[in-house]
Amino acid sequence: MGWLAGVYCRSCQTKTSNTNRSTVTEPILDPTALVDQLAALVALPLQPEHRPGVVDNFARIVAVAQLVTEFPLPDDIEIAPNFEP
Repeated sequence: MGWLAGVYCRSCQTKTSNTNRSTVTEPILDPTALVDQLAALVALPLQPEHRPGVVDNFARIVAVAQLVTEFPLPDDIEIAPNFEP
């Protein structure tokens, strides 16, 4: 996880998923902490008036990414050798 360490919001809600009959609780990313850490990582000056919009957009990105990463794939799926739209 590296540079993402500490961006999980411990006081935020957690999501619960059932995997192999066991319940797994995963923390939800805190977009405010993520924006602050990423801006510091790349030395990006973030104007205070722009910060709320950036945080909102990262929250949307996290929501969309969860849809992709949580999509169930069979274990025996093969990787396509070439992508052709």
